[in-house]
Amino acid sequence: MSCVLFKLSFTFLLIGAVSLLNISCNSKDTDLNSTLKLSGDNRKELETVLAYYKNKGDMDKLRAANFLIGNMKDKFSLTNRSNQPFNQILNLIDSIWDHGNSGVIDNTKYLQRKWDSLSNIYGPPVINEKDKDYDYSTIKAKYLIEHIDHSFSVWKSKDWAKGVNFEDFCEYILPYRIGTEEIEPWSLRLYNEWLPYLKKKELDSTLKISKYINDYNSYKMKHMKMLWSYPYDFTTTEFERIRVGNCKMSVHYTTQVLRSLGIPTAVDFTPRWAGSNNGHEWNVIFLENGKAHPFDAIHRGLNIDFSWRKIAKVYRKTFAKQILSINTEYLSEIPKDLVENYAKDVTSEYVKTSDIDLPIDNIEGHHYAIISSYHGFEWIPQDWGDIKKGKAHFRNIGVGNLYSIFIYHNNKYTRKTQPFFIDTLGKIEFFKPDFKNKQEMRLERKFPLTPFMKNIMSFIIGNKIQGGNTRDFKDSITFFTIADTPMNIKTVEIHDHKKYRYVRMWIPRGGRGDMAELEFYGLSPNKKDTIKLSGEIIGDPKIDIRGKRYYTYPFDENLLTYYLRPRGGDPWVGLDFGKAQRIVKVRYCPRSDTNFIEVGDEYELFLWDLDDWKSLGRRQADSQYVVFNNMPKNGLYILVNLNKGVENKIFSYNGGHQIWR
Repeated sequence: MSCVLFKLSFTFLLIGAVSLLNISCNSKDTDLNSTLKLSGDNRKELETVLAYYKNKGDMDKLRAANFLIGNMKDKFSLTNRSNQPFNQILNLIDSIWDHGNSGVIDNTKYLQRKWDSLSNIYGPPVINEKDKDYDYSTIKAKYLIEHIDHSFSVWKSKDWAKGVNFEDFCEYILPYRIGTEEIEPWSLRLYNEWLPYLKKKELDSTLKISKYINDYNSYKMKHMKMLWSYPYDFTTTEFERIRVGNCKMSVHYTTQVLRSLGIPTAVDFTPRWAGSNNGHEWNVIFLENGKAHPFDAIHRGLNIDFSWRKIAKVYRKTFAKQILSINTEYLSEIPKDLVENYAKDVTSEYVKTSDIDLPIDNIEGHHYAIISSYHGFEWIPQDWGDIKKGKAHFRNIGVGNLYSIFIYHNNKYTRKTQPFFIDTLGKIEFFKPDFKNKQEMRLERKFPLTPFMKNIMSFIIGNKIQGGNTRDFKDSITFFTIADTPMNIKTVEIHDHKKYRYVRMWIPRGGRGDMAELEFYGLSPNKKDTIKLSGEIIGDPKIDIRGKRYYTYPFDENLLTYYLRPRGGDPWVGLDFGKAQRIVKVRYCPRSDTNFIEVGDEYELFLWDLDDWKSLGRRQADSQYVVFNNMPKNGLYILVNLNKGVENKIFSYNGGHQIWR
């Protein structure tokens, strides 16, 4: 065949391919044409893919190719060209893994110091335009064809994928990228690596396969807070090399592994929890019966705990661009980070939702309003809504949260309502302080105790507090065994008139320790007052504890440090008083969030009054609670520890109790 004849045949194939574009996965021919126009010198690569499947007569794969190319316009890789010095951190992490599975975790502080040093020299890593490589300009036909063929192969051949329809296949199995990672041929490689394990374990369902992979990865890989500020997404090979990352990195990797095996997998996220300025991402698999099953990536088990979080909005990432009902003429009235072009609202799959229609004054000339939750003293944007006929309209808003409505203009927010609470029935309750009716308020925390933290605090249950007069505690007696989860600092009186030189906390089999502070008290010379006893810190004689700071943590008067059981040896930590002492009481505190009231600290109470937070006064705590008298009822309050801490949460007060909002 001559070159001229080949070119003519190729052209006719492309015309035929383009004529079939209207049957794609919700991707329009205008989207494809737009991508092709942008692709420049790379256009031939994209057209080759379409011609290839047209020539084979495979209309489903042609539709799939059109879906990918038609939605390629905003897809790009971020390659670290602007912040290359930070690559040495990744290489250092890689080298530390050679020292064992716990090496990176044991060197977290060292790595953070290296990161901080680089940030001081070069500034924190920030994305630059030169880091971007748009897919339509760089992606190759061979890569796309191999990826599409593999995706179809697992979709058609695996029993767990046979019930997946074409639209869901396009979104949750087919995509060649998840975020802004560099393009690499990952799908067939991951499939070949994991398939032998599945066969060996005889795993034959979406749930079993996903749990096995997530459990395995939770042992091999870890989360690292330091990398929250690293702006580049890892490829699968880079994540396997580094084996640590932020939540997004682990979610992306898990998504790619599961999709390579034909398991339909999505990425769900909340940009910001209600009551927080932080968000989260997690995975969702679709079971054979079509039911969605969410879970945290690289956590043992296949679940996710929402009990300690409040949800305003949840979205599901999509490869296809979503149609938003926004008049672009007034787009400036909506903050850019609230416009989710590649995500769909799935809030109602997680919590009960309500539509909100509230009258708003003085909104002439405005077309959109912003609904916000809060974080401490700040209000955090959550969603946008239409303004019509003097009302702001919001859809699918998570209930059980405190909100307020704003107008966004010239990059500034203007409040248009007082704070209001939406209950589980969708009823709206506004708060206006009643200064005529007063109340006494006894406050025990500045931030609620979450189920997550309460579970951590429970890890000290079963620990034994003991005394003895031999260094190996062969003659030990148990003063008490911790039987309940303490909510703050706990004091236990000891009614034993014998004297003991040695004391310790002993951790039972399966226990972790998790003790933040442990204090022993004896009698003063006047035999009436108690005094805190001090001594040499000791542990199992078989362990050299010199230089191991975690042995000092229960005795350092710092509630933010805590003792965990050591590797090897008997799990205990204690004191040698030098001579026998009578023990009259023990004070202890588990690892915690330290958001309870601490004796000696000063607290300030604030009230929301019309348009701002106003101080109601300060109190120094002389007990594990503070009392404020003659406070207005029906208010919203925030309690702040003026000595330490950053977490505060809005609450109301009724019936003698703080009600967290």
